[in-house]
Amino acid sequence: MVLAGLLAAGCDAGAMDGGGNGAGSCAAILHWQGRAYWGVGTAIIPREEVRLGTGQFPACNDNNDGSEDHPENVGVYRIEGVAPGQAVLTDTGVFVLDASHPPAAVQALVHAPLCASNTDGAVVAIWSGTDTKHRAQFDGDIGRPPYRLELFVQSGPPKLVRANIVAGVSTSTEGVLRPTDVKHVLWTGGTLALHLRCSANGGYQVVRIGRRVPGDQ
Repeated sequence: MVLAGLLAAGCDAGAMDGGGNGAGSCAAILHWQGRAYWGVGTAIIPREEVRLGTGQFPACNDNNDGSEDHPENVGVYRIEGVAPGQAVLTDTGVFVLDASHPPAAVQALVHAPLCASNTDGAVVAIWSGTDTKHRAQFDGDIGRPPYRLELFVQSGPPKLVRANIVAGVSTSTEGVLRPTDVKHVLWTGGTLALHLRCSANGGYQVVRIGRRVPGDQ
């Protein structure tokens, strides 16, 4: 069972603010400077830095009520180390001109960093979801550990910043997430202060859960 956070997601591409690039029922296409770019899912989201101009997402026209959607204008940004003619960034994610041969710098963003000694330590992350086998008994119920937290790292070890990762919570984790945390933090795109280390199987393990900060409602 996955309890997803309330993250904005258009039909053209996945949400970036909190986390990752999902996919909707319409193709993720960006029109910019007479070219069509295709959305690619990345676990690491570059920062919006140099704005290059304004692109457009085509109308989705996937409404069940018979109404028509309209094209949407969107800011287009440069990706560090990548020529804009090959790939660009929008507020919904990364778009490439040739999806079959993305630039090396974009390929490096596809997978989250592996857990290592330089990823251990304190992080502040947006809590974007929870993966648990527990069957919810009431609103906000995630049950007892073990379960996994889906996180978008805002601060911490440099290698982890702006990466979407999954970290395990075990019975030895200090701090307990309660239904009120689900409602006030997960559902609002809020943040958790965590201490991470590598688990025996090489994944991310939550050692301690600290401060919880609600997001915007």
